[in-house]
Amino acid sequence: EAFNVMDHKKKKYIAVDRISELPDPLLQEILSFLPTKQIVQSTILSKRWKHITTSIPVLESYTFNWDIESGYFNFLEKTLRSLSVKKFTLTDGMDIPKSVSRLDRWMSFAVKSDVEELNLTFVRGWDRRYQLPQSVFLAKSLTVLTLNWCNLHLTCGDININLPSLRKLSVYEVYTDDQTIHKLVAGCPVIQEMRFQ
Repeated sequence: EAFNVMDHKKKKYIAVDRISELPDPLLQEILSFLPTKQIVQSTILSKRWKHITTSIPVLESYTFNWDIESGYFNFLEKTLRSLSVKKFTLTDGMDIPKSVSRLDRWMSFAVKSDVEELNLTFVRGWDRRYQLPQSVFLAKSLTVLTLNWCNLHLTCGDININLPSLRKLSVYEVYTDDQTIHKLVAGCPVIQEMRFQ
């Protein structure tokens, strides 16, 4: 935000941008409280902010229409691919079948970036629920996992679940089977809280 400051030599007020003078870590902390779409919009404020917005460790995305600007999806994908995201919250409308490949990529990038908290809600926009990729079941850094409205089935009976750091698991309106639930419980050795609904 710009503040008006009196320039006594020229005897007029000039705008001073105090926020952009803050150190990068403080700006990143402030921006991490915003939804991702607003973070993307903030890049128009200055060239320096464009650099800062691609290094925020918290991403929160609500995508319900495919008509969201492709720049937003590109930003989200680039950020997930290029840095260590600690917390990723995603609510996706699953508007078209093509959404599945995009979501699979995002899940893969999040797991590879050692995400610690994953909050996923999938609103069925077409005729099936999203099948959570098996890579999520092997996320060694994951400490919190919240799942809403997805399929949670292992496609191969001999696949193990290994979530060695998972402390909190919340599962709501998820289609699954007994075998997957048993493997899920067995694969979380330090679990402190589980919720199934």
